[in-house]
Amino acid sequence: MNSMFRRIALAALTCALLSSCAAGAGLFPAATGTLAGHVIARACGGAYQQDQTACRSTPLAGARLTFANPGRSSSVTVQTDARGGYSVALPPGPYDVTVTAPALAGRRLTGPARVTVTAGKTTTADYALTMLLL
Repeated sequence: MNSMFRRIALAALTCALLSSCAAGAGLFPAATGTLAGHVIARACGGAYQQDQTACRSTPLAGARLTFANPGRSSSVTVQTDARGGYSVALPPGPYDVTVTAPALAGRRLTGPARVTVTAGKTTTADYALTMLLL
C-alpha cells in the first residue's frame, strides 16, 4: 500500500509540474526581465521649415547603451540595430543607464537615467537626442 501511495503522489506531482510549465510562469519564476526600446535623433525647426509642426526623427543605429546595477560590480552593454532598437535580458533590479554614440558628441538625451527591471516582464525605455535647427 505504501508503494502505491508513493506512485500516486509522484504522478500527481509530475502532473502539477507539467501543467504549470504549460500554463506559463509555473512553479519557477523567471530569473530575468527584458529591457527594450529605441534611440532616435530628432531634428526640429530650421530656417527653411518655419511652418513645421513636428520634428523629423531618425533612428540612431550603433548607439551603445550600458546598464549598470548599483549593487553589482559588473555592467552590460548592448548596441542599437539599424532601426535604433535594442533589447536585453537582465536580472531584476535597478540599473543606471548610459547612452553613447558618435552622433551624440557629449549632448544630453531625454530618457530615464535609471530603470528597474522586473522578472518575467518587459520594461520599455526610449531615448532621444533633440537638435534645434536654425
